[in-house]
Amino acid sequence: MLIYFIHGVATRDASYANKLIKLIEEECKRKNQIIPYCYAGFWGNVLKGTEKLWRDIDQELQTQKQKNSNFNPEQSFRYQNFRKEYLSYFIGDAFTYLGSDRGKQIRRIIADQLIDLIQAYPRETELHIVAHSLGTVILWDLLFSERFDPKDPAYEIRDLIGKERGKLSLSSVTTMGSPIPFLNLTLGIDANQIEKFITQHQGQRLLWNNLINSSDIIAYPIRPLFDSITDVSKILMSDYYLEATGNIFDSVEIAAVVLNSLNAHTYYLTSDKVAKNIVETIYFDQHDYNHGNSYSDNTCVELAIERIAKISGVTKDLAKMKPLKEKILLEGKFKDASGYIYLSSDLYRVHHVYIQDNHQNIVYAVYVGWIHVEGLKNSVTEIIRQLCYVNDEAKNS
Repeated sequence: MLIYFIHGVATRDASYANKLIKLIEEECKRKNQIIPYCYAGFWGNVLKGTEKLWRDIDQELQTQKQKNSNFNPEQSFRYQNFRKEYLSYFIGDAFTYLGSDRGKQIRRIIADQLIDLIQAYPRETELHIVAHSLGTVILWDLLFSERFDPKDPAYEIRDLIGKERGKLSLSSVTTMGSPIPFLNLTLGIDANQIEKFITQHQGQRLLWNNLINSSDIIAYPIRPLFDSITDVSKILMSDYYLEATGNIFDSVEIAAVVLNSLNAHTYYLTSDKVAKNIVETIYFDQHDYNHGNSYSDNTCVELAIERIAKISGVTKDLAKMKPLKEKILLEGKFKDASGYIYLSSDLYRVHHVYIQDNHQNIVYAVYVGWIHVEGLKNSVTEIIRQLCYVNDEAKNS
């Protein structure tokens, strides 16, 4: 098992992933899992224009100070660290990647590093990719974009993980702090292009988790970009909302917002919670989806119905109607967009479970007597955990 990391903006140190890799290894040991081989990809030395820009800005500020002794660079040009580390590096690196030959250089570096990884571990066939910040956009681009010429390294990368000629099987993707929705306005990648990649290169279902720190103003949900996919049997996509690093509006000072945003965007690389999510992701198929039948042959609706039918004490509701004056206790949307699941109690406190298809038609419904309520709740909770979109707030409520 191999994990390849793609870093984001303003990363000029190749050791950026060391802490996260260590946390992943510790989590694997804690769970008695095999420790994967990790490779921290690095392309940060390609984008150097932003450093020159800031040297010029610093020189200009010093020139102004020499001309006017009352000129205070910190007051006249506030939040310099935020401007430098967050805005200019993000904007500079992003547009340099998208609008120049340096983007091709980066894709060449990634292709060469993946080749090196394969050669170093020739017996490994399973690849997981973890991408952060701009790295998520680079990954999105090189997997799905059709803007490249035929000799672009992006196609070489796709061939490495292709189901026919590929050396590796792309099993999961974890994106963190991702601005994909905004930069996709420039890239213009649509569901058809995603489906084309999945059809041509995926021999098994791809698990894609997108991690969002609530204080990270660069991080956005990407699941809506997958909603128009017609064949959902080859991909499971989830947005996970992680804990805030603090309420950025607790202070009136904009500096508090700035500090929280900077910390939140780099949070992922040092978080044990992120490490746990990654470990759960890379072992997801083995532990949650091997139920005798191949998962790729079943929708989440079908799997949920199969499991609910085996719960002790359930009685099938042939009317398939919502309970009278129901109170929703648990609900979830299936990761493959095949439908929804609800646990509720009715006017007489009878507990019901019903499942809707993606058109919100009830396709299956059951109820239980009071003696079986606890078992029903536990089973539905586990089904939602495994098959539905989940965020921290929902789990804690």
